[in-house]
Amino acid sequence: MNTRRSQRIRRGTAEQLLQGGQAPVPDPLARLLARLPAPALARLPGTVLAALPRPVLAGLPAPAMARLPLAALTRLPAIALGRLPGPVLAKLPVPVLRRLAATALARLPVPVLVTLPTATLAGLSGAALARLPVPVLRRLPAAALARLPAWALATLPAATLARLPAWALAGLSGPVLTRLPVPVLARLPAAALVKLPASVRARLAATELVRVPPAALAKLPVSLLAQLPAPVLASLPAAVRSLILPTLLDTVPGGL
Repeated sequence: MNTRRSQRIRRGTAEQLLQGGQAPVPDPLARLLARLPAPALARLPGTVLAALPRPVLAGLPAPAMARLPLAALTRLPAIALGRLPGPVLAKLPVPVLRRLAATALARLPVPVLVTLPTATLAGLSGAALARLPVPVLRRLPAAALARLPAWALATLPAATLARLPAWALAGLSGPVLTRLPVPVLARLPAAALVKLPASVRARLAATELVRVPPAALAKLPVSLLAQLPAPVLASLPAAVRSLILPTLLDTVPGGL
């Protein structure tokens, strides 16, 4: 009699749980459910799924996993959490988010991204970083900023751009490059220097190019050197002037 009553209670509890009830899941029922295939488990309420072993939860389809209570989600491995959509990931605490791959973090809303540590943000792709506001970008290391697309780099202040390597700056437009200090411009390749206004290029030559080896100056286009004022050309070392076409030296005071 007692056995049959006990069985009726267990069946009633199971039916209540499977209908979304909030009663605790008995261990025997949890062990039984854990043996079901993933498609069957995906139809169970999140409160029931939360009682299943962690390896079972990690194998659930993303829509079913998304129904789990937050406490159950935080116990899952990062590779499983990485399948969740951004709005669900946004509910996780920062210590859990820090374990996720950059591809998963990229799906987070911007208000959540900005709460992550700088070291975590530095691992994001350029496209994900471009969604961040400028005050957050300014805290990132130069190696991370260098992954930003040119349009996003153009929004950064000159002091932040000055920390970037020359190859990352070379793709910027002339108006953006003119905001940079002369020592930074001096590191740019010839293809980037051509985009600068003549007045800026002349200032660069007078202060920086005199220290550039002749072999490096030889890579600059003649059209760039031809636009420099005669006094600047005259200030260049003789070894450098010898690399310029003779017809361009007619304007140098005193000749060669």
